[in-house]
Amino acid sequence: GMETESCLKNCILQYGMEDSKAARYEESYTELRDWIYKLCDSLLSELNGVLYPLWVSAFLELASKQYLAEARQLLFNHRQDHEPEYTDEIDQLAEIMDVVNIDSNPIIAQHRRIKRTVRLSNQADRALTEFLHNRRLHTLVRLMNRHLDVLVG
Repeated sequence: GMETESCLKNCILQYGMEDSKAARYEESYTELRDWIYKLCDSLLSELNGVLYPLWVSAFLELASKQYLAEARQLLFNHRQDHEPEYTDEIDQLAEIMDVVNIDSNPIIAQHRRIKRTVRLSNQADRALTEFLHNRRLHTLVRLMNRHLDVLVG
């Protein structure tokens, strides 16, 4: 049941199995996306604004840690969620996979410099915070704190 699953996740985190941690990015993103897609329309349209910047952050962090296979998988499994709105930027991200030195890439440098602003109502912020906390999606919380500027109210 849930206790066993939780224990397993904690054990995996404690032992620092790198592959498991890399896979956790996509698992966490997918879990959040699936939850948001089931919400009522008003919350869905608000919280949908969190998905793209979180997805990009997860991708870039995986790529910069040299988890290229996992980064590529995350990119291609979910790019349709964010097209056509962000097609140009996604195409640029896809090219990163062919860059030998990821840290010199201007897209990554820009992303690390600029926090994306996301506006949420109190209700949406509370729902998101509770979900991330209850599901223990620490990877996403860390990415949000680092790369998103969430304005509530």
